[in-house]
Order: sequence, then structure tokens, then C-alpha cells
Amino acid sequence: MVEFDSASAANILHLSDLHFGADKQSDPAADAEKWYGQLVDDLCRELKCERLDAVIISGDIGNFSEPGEYKAAKLFLDKLCKKFSLDASHLVIVPGNHDLNWKLSKKAYRFLHEENHKKPLKDCHFFRVSKDVIDLRNDKTYPKRFQNFIKFYQG
Repeated sequence: MVEFDSASAANILHLSDLHFGADKQSDPAADAEKWYGQLVDDLCRELKCERLDAVIISGDIGNFSEPGEYKAAKLFLDKLCKKFSLDASHLVIVPGNHDLNWKLSKKAYRFLHEENHKKPLKDCHFFRVSKDVIDLRNDKTYPKRFQNFIKFYQG
């Protein structure tokens, strides 16, 4: 059996379901500051973790996929990266179902009686609502549902 060498092990922080903006009574930026402070305190004081090699954030960074939520997430990550001397190449960020804007997603579809749609229906471009009614996807507006997450991710 090989003995575990903690000195040579990678320290990877995995966070999930941050949901910045979930509490409508609070300020997401203030939450980012508070959560950062609590996390660093736990990592450094409680866990004696003085370095991170990577950070993985898996899903639901925001709660409603609004710009203010991602502004708070960026503040949180910027502070965390600065504290542990990490750059973007040390981050893995994956969107979750709360990272698409449901208002924009709903606008990407329209109810339509199937008989009024003259073109053949493409798989994955519609939902059948009833026997004769479909919810048809607009391919021009459909990609916009992730626009706020994309701006955060690329920023």
C-alpha cells in the first residue's frame, strides 16, 4: 500500500449551488463578501489549508441568472483567486439549471396550433402541449437564455 503524502497532494476546492441572489431580502454583493470571509476562515483556520491548486464550481452560481448575481459571483471568485494566487486557468466553472434565465427561456418559445406551422417540425425544436398545440422554439432568441452566465464566464 502506498502511503498518502499530503504535502504533494493537490488542494482542489469544489463548490456547488452557490445561488447568489436566492435571498431577495439581501444584497448579493454583501453575501459574496460574507461568504468569502467565512470560506477563507474555514479553509485557513479550521482546515489549515494555505494553498489551493484549483477551484471547481459546479452549477447554480446564480439563482435567477440575473446580472447582479454574477457580479457578486465575480467579486467572490476574484477575492478567492487573489487570496490563493490562482488565475482563470485554475478554475472550472459549469452552469446549472439556475444559470439559465427562465424569463428569456420562456420568451424563446411560442404557442402555436400545429396546423398553422407549415414547415416540418424539427426534433428538439418544439414541445407538444396537447394533441394539436405545440410550443415552438425561436432559434434566434433561444441562445439568449444563457447570456448572463456567458458574460460572467467570459469576463
